[in-house]
Amino acid sequence: MAMKQRFFNILIILLLLLPYHAEAGDGLTPINFKGVYEFSFAGLPFGQMGVEIEQSSGHYAITSDVTLTGIIRMFVQHKSHTTVEANGGDIHYEAHYQTRKKKHYVRLDYKNGLLKEEEQIPPETHAKRPEVPMKLKQDSSDPLSALLKARQGLWQAQKSGKTTFSVNVYDGNRLTGADFTILGKSTLRYGDKTIPVIKISARRKLLSGFTESELSDYDPKEPPLILYFTDDNRLLPLKVEMIFLASPLTATLAKECLSGESCLLGIRE
Repeated sequence: MAMKQRFFNILIILLLLLPYHAEAGDGLTPINFKGVYEFSFAGLPFGQMGVEIEQSSGHYAITSDVTLTGIIRMFVQHKSHTTVEANGGDIHYEAHYQTRKKKHYVRLDYKNGLLKEEEQIPPETHAKRPEVPMKLKQDSSDPLSALLKARQGLWQAQKSGKTTFSVNVYDGNRLTGADFTILGKSTLRYGDKTIPVIKISARRKLLSGFTESELSDYDPKEPPLILYFTDDNRLLPLKVEMIFLASPLTATLAKECLSGESCLLGIRE
């Protein structure tokens, strides 16, 4: 259970902090990015995430595939296919995922930036899981759109000289907060190169919609995630890591796909 939870911790934070391009003016330039991240524990691979982003003025589309690999599949089987498309403040989010043999579908629809309709299959009865209040839902973002708020938060923090920013994420069941702290500049050994990076820490908060079991498993003193971004105008996340059982649990950019090449993993409903 603890291994599974930390895998999803890294996944949530990584989805929140995908790359952006900073420009000298007062905004962020649109991006197009395709990459594959590899998850590993103590050096042993156990999962992959493929992600593709297309963005232009007033529009963005993001697709993410996740699957577990290797020996961990003997204990936990998980795969997901998640998409979001936005035109102005109208946002359509869908997530198809399967853990072990249980399939689940989530749909969130926003109009003018406000959540107007949501659907789950199978439906949540709230017998054990409390419902997130609507007001809190409206002050949050879906898991993929939240990366845009995180991008803006990081960009604004750097521009203003601040060192912290936060993002709230609603996944259809739970509301999770992520608090980020910019730790400063460093270097990272990446492949056969030493690359200048910006180092960031991240901690999660369980805000609403969590079961008693999830709350009892949560340790507010759990080690933070450490994120390493290229120290250039791309701010590309190269690696995310945390210590678990005295060993590193990591997500590393294994491949950045070229134009015309897909980085998705072929996962569908």
